[in-house]
Parts: sequence; C-alpha cells; structure tokens
Amino acid sequence: MSVLYLYSGMPALENHSRPFVRACGGKDARIGLLMIPDFRQHEEKCRQVLVAAGAGEIDTIVPPANLVLEDEQLRTLKRFTGLFMAGGAASQYQRIYGTKRVARLIREMHATGTPYGGISAGSMMAADLCDVGSSLVKTRTNEYLLAAEGHASPPGVDLRSGLGLIEDCVLQPHLSEWGQLPELYEDVRLGRSRVGLGLDNSICLELRDGARALVRGRGRLYVLRRRTVGSRGFALEVEAYEPGACFDLMTGAKLRGPQPG
Repeated sequence: MSVLYLYSGMPALENHSRPFVRACGGKDARIGLLMIPDFRQHEEKCRQVLVAAGAGEIDTIVPPANLVLEDEQLRTLKRFTGLFMAGGAASQYQRIYGTKRVARLIREMHATGTPYGGISAGSMMAADLCDVGSSLVKTRTNEYLLAAEGHASPPGVDLRSGLGLIEDCVLQPHLSEWGQLPELYEDVRLGRSRVGLGLDNSICLELRDGARALVRGRGRLYVLRRRTVGSRGFALEVEAYEPGACFDLMTGAKLRGPQPG
C-alpha cells in the first residue's frame, strides 16, 4: 500500500504529523528530510515537529552548490523508511528532485510502500505536474492576476514534471490564504489534468493507493475535476471537502473512513 501525507502549511504539519510518522515506523522510523539550500533556516522547525510526533531518526538531504544530488545521497535515500519534502521555492525542488533519475527512485520507493510527506512546495511536487511559475498573466489585450497580489509576479503559469506520485493531477497549497483558486484553474486547464487539488493552509490530505482520500485539519480541500463536453470542449467542476471527508479522488464517490485525528 502506498500512502501520501500532503500538508499545505506549518499548522497542518504541527497538528497532523503523527499519522505520517506512524506510517514510517514511529520510533523505528528513519525519515529523509528532503530540502533545498535556501530552506535550511526552516530545517530545525520541520525536524522538531517530526521528532515531537515520535520519529526515531531524521536525516537531511540537501544538494551541493550545483543542485545535483550526489550518488552517495541517492544510496542513502534508498535506506529511508519515509520521505518528507520541505517547502520553499517550487522551482528549485523541481530542478533537484524532478530529474528523471531522482523522481524515478522516489516513485519506485513509494510504489513499494515508502510513505511520502510534503509541505507546501513538497506537497506540490507529489503531483504529476508542478507549477513553478508565478501568477501575473499578460496578453496583448489584457492583464490579470491568478493569485493575491503579494504572491503574484511574472511570467505566469509554468508547469513542469512533478514526482508523479499522484497521476493526472496538479496541486496548489495555501489556496484560500493566497487566493490561488484562479491559478489552480489555469493549472488544470493548461495541463489538461483530470484533477486539481487546492489545500487551505491548515489542511492535510492523506491519500492511499493514489485514490482513497481523507481530509484532516481545519479549512477545506477544493477539488477541480475536468469533464469532457462534446467532442472537443471541457468544463471544470469544483467540489469542497470538509475535514473528516473520505472519498475517491478521481470520482468523488464517498467512502467510509476514520475521523481525522
């Protein structure tokens, strides 16, 4: 069984890290904390939260100055019982961990049962596509924002390959707080993904076997689903899920599940 724990922001991680740590082995876990150089200032915070949740051992993986993981780091990666990708610039995470050999290794580990957790950019990277661009779009006749002004700058949507742990999907964290719904709409439209996931800041999404979704935390999870209309057209349908909701990610069918804890 494969399992993902996707955290939008630090409040979600602080309140719902225990299920992830338990899945990794609890006190016997060896968790790889995957980071970028620019996010080292937040390493201790992530480590403290995971240790408080019961993690036995946490090792940090950070690439050297050329942003290419070394062979020894990849060998170390294989020995972890769980992987956790931190936040920061999605473009740097995509450049480092979205390379074919690194992404393939993480997919193989996940497919054979290694749990994956991610916060902010780390949650974005779990999807099939990752938006590494910004949110101010300019055309010859118009200019419009896809996010709140404080989080928007040119050149607009830039979709790259994510890790592919969730197929046919793209994800945006901090959805309500950063006004990201228009950007998620564009991500799904331009990427032709079947599903777009938008997480409010305090939301954790637990996903088992790529389909069984459980919402934890506070706020809402928004799901955009692409529906074909006619021979060439399509429509995007938006659904909002409250904490405790358990459903099939691709169809929206309600499932029985535990209450979030």
